[in-house]
Amino acid sequence: MRGRGWLRVLGAVGVCVAFLLAVALPVVGQEPVGLEWLEPREGYPGEQLQLTLWGHGFADAREVSLDIRGIEVLEMWVESDEAIQAVVFVPEDASPGARAVKLAASFGPNEVFAAGLAEGFWVLERQAALAPVIDGVEPQRVEVGHEAELNVFGRDFSPEAWVEVGGEGVYVHEVEFISPEHLLAWIEVDEDAAASWREVAVINPGDQAGVRALGLQVVGGAAPAAPTRVPAPQPEPEPDGGLPLLPLAGAGVVLLGLGGAIGRALSWRAHMTWSEEAKLQ
Repeated sequence: MRGRGWLRVLGAVGVCVAFLLAVALPVVGQEPVGLEWLEPREGYPGEQLQLTLWGHGFADAREVSLDIRGIEVLEMWVESDEAIQAVVFVPEDASPGARAVKLAASFGPNEVFAAGLAEGFWVLERQAALAPVIDGVEPQRVEVGHEAELNVFGRDFSPEAWVEVGGEGVYVHEVEFISPEHLLAWIEVDEDAAASWREVAVINPGDQAGVRALGLQVVGGAAPAAPTRVPAPQPEPEPDGGLPLLPLAGAGVVLLGLGGAIGRALSWRAHMTWSEEAKLQ
């Protein structure tokens, strides 16, 4: 009886040991995961990227985690046995240089496999942004109450650049990056916008800006009123009721002319009389 009791005890212990080994050890046949490379392998401070981690053995993983020094991991998921997707953000203050990439995949209790790359990801050094320069704007004239596609030409335009038009009544709704030398902006000019020249500005991230003072002319406002004609002043009578000086002077000239004519007539008449008397004698 004692022998059988010991057998029972040993059997119970064996079952417990088997159970503990089944929980503590990985499932037989599960191969370790491998990480071979990732893309993209580099990014600038301030960028959000979606990384693809290429390797093998990912298919049955219940959880995956990623560790890249100083990089924020926003989301991860297993795409296939060979690929894992990860959305990461590179902080603005991240120092440039290489980072080790560490991947962990969990397949169950105590079934965690790890893989990594010594210099898997690089943080690039962002170059100092250049201030944009505006060479021209087309069209240069837009009427009040109208919408227009404004082409801005120049250089050093960023893909995130914005366009602004100075003064009130002109609204920029959207800006499309065509190239570092060309931006396309959709603008609207209000009915009440004042007719005048406006400055046009291109603003890159980091508040680097380029300005063209006479970039756009708003036209078609209310026409200015025509000047009023002022009549010439007329002579007024003297306060004491006398006649104005100019009419009196004119009358004097007329009287002098008439007196001269009468004098010449009397002189001619006297000459004729003297001539007739001389003939009679």
